[in-house]
Amino acid sequence: MPNVCYLGPTPQQTPRSTKSFWIVVRCVPVIRTIERRLFPSTRAETMRTLSAWLNLFMRVKLPFMLDRSSINLLRMCVVSIKLASLRSKRYVRPVLVENIKTNADSDNPMTKLRTRLFTAGISKSFLENSVLPSWWEESLAMEPGGFREIVGHISSYLGFSMSSLMNPERKLECPVSGNVKYKKKKNVDPQEITVATNIGISVARSIARSFPDEEAPEQVPAACELRERLLTGNKKEWLELNDILAASWDMGIPVVFVSNLPSATKPDALTTFIGDRPVIVVMEAQKSPSRISFTIAHELGHIHFKHLESGQTLVDESIDRSSVENEEQQANNYAKALLTGKETTNFQTGTPIKAAVLKNMALGSAKIHKINPGVVLWNYAFNTGFWGPSVNAIKAIEGSRDAAKEITKVLKSRIDEGNISSDDLEKIDSAISSRA
Repeated sequence: MPNVCYLGPTPQQTPRSTKSFWIVVRCVPVIRTIERRLFPSTRAETMRTLSAWLNLFMRVKLPFMLDRSSINLLRMCVVSIKLASLRSKRYVRPVLVENIKTNADSDNPMTKLRTRLFTAGISKSFLENSVLPSWWEESLAMEPGGFREIVGHISSYLGFSMSSLMNPERKLECPVSGNVKYKKKKNVDPQEITVATNIGISVARSIARSFPDEEAPEQVPAACELRERLLTGNKKEWLELNDILAASWDMGIPVVFVSNLPSATKPDALTTFIGDRPVIVVMEAQKSPSRISFTIAHELGHIHFKHLESGQTLVDESIDRSSVENEEQQANNYAKALLTGKETTNFQTGTPIKAAVLKNMALGSAKIHKINPGVVLWNYAFNTGFWGPSVNAIKAIEGSRDAAKEITKVLKSRIDEGNISSDDLEKIDSAISSRA
């Protein structure tokens, strides 16, 4: 008789649950052998059939062989196989499992959670197409581990608390993510933009993970110093949006345009520190590159003047050039100095001018003062209130250019996809997908 050393109890001492476990384990190679004989193809097919057999094995329970602990073991095994194979994007729903209907299927907790999220303003299409990861399938929610994992994903993306998402009897709660300062209009409740704010912060975290930990961001220099550096280095007549974006990324400050949001209620922009790295998130509903240049320059001003520190988020609900609040004035002046060379630049005329004439005047002033003609026109519109001809002249100069697309193009060329997970990449792609 061979000399056998047992790691654990001897066969005579093995409790029923352990015997049941080994019955399950010994079935696996048999199932895989049958799979290879019947479907001599890919590992994905083996995974599919293995999952199906185990799931069927679990549902019929085979009470004459297995006790309760072994049934629970099988359940965990099925969920783990599904999650692993779905994450690798090689999973095909097992036909055997799909055809088995149980009473528990009608009690899927995701059904009620979808309804609660819809009541909270998250449309079913936004949840399905933008929030839920591509590997998710509804049957996973029937297992506690699977449901908890997807609830954590939803909580991370939208900002709803885990406890309120898990408990169907509680009202969904959406606390602000982290230490947030609001620069907002009067009589506006910050809760109205909380979901958009949390999405922006979540996307910023994903982007920040693409930077090596040892690569610290640079300090943002004074506006005139940065302007001179960009004009001289790029040999430009004036600064374009791409120049501002390049300067920001070169300093280690990524910029993202988040356009895919569940509602139209959103801030113009926010800046958040992920650790020691600031990330600028733009959400403003403007296509004009020269207008968005001011928004990004405004956020760089907040960083330069240290209006926020590590771990904080500053939310500009609406960037108001006439604001009398001290920090907003400083950020506005920084933006104006970066784009025009002076904090006091103001273009005006005594009477309204037609758009065609205004366009030519702006192009002439741009060459003289080395200021982007779009910036000239936005400055003129703000100072005079002649918005109609100014906006028409801007459209004539900028044509079909779209700031969101330009920001996204730079983002995709700069982000290091090798440093972040597929879930993070999926989240970023979803956030920028609406207009990009």
